[in-house]
Amino acid sequence: MPEQNDLNATIAALLESDEAQLMESLGTRAKASAIDPALGASYAPSTAGMETQMGPLDEIRKLGTRIFRRLSREAWELICGSDADGVEDRDKLLSALTRDRATAAAVLTGILVANLGLSAAIAPVVAVLLMKRFFNPVYEELCGAWKEALPEA
Repeated sequence: MPEQNDLNATIAALLESDEAQLMESLGTRAKASAIDPALGASYAPSTAGMETQMGPLDEIRKLGTRIFRRLSREAWELICGSDADGVEDRDKLLSALTRDRATAAAVLTGILVANLGLSAAIAPVVAVLLMKRFFNPVYEELCGAWKEALPEA
């Protein structure tokens, strides 16, 4: 079972990545897990020495993009849907969003593993991509609109 400290370190590193790097990481982790299924159990799988088995980097990035597109729809159903079974998870995520990005990404990782059956290798990358692509822009818009609505001091 992966350790919480490993997850926190992985998320901290992933939050520093841009979207292209995250798509590459997602593709690399998926491909590596297919080559060696034991790697799927790690939040930070080592792919050292697998470069020749992985194939071209462009193909890895495309694989990551395809995986994210597919999982994005499932994650939306889970996080934004109206299924009564997901209420507790949605409440946990909403609470985590009020803290910080790393905490929210960690909670979202757990939700993705528990509800979508994603591996420990894949879930944190998907969680960080979702945070960067969807949650952060909403937060920034909310804060911007709020600032404009503040009364003059």
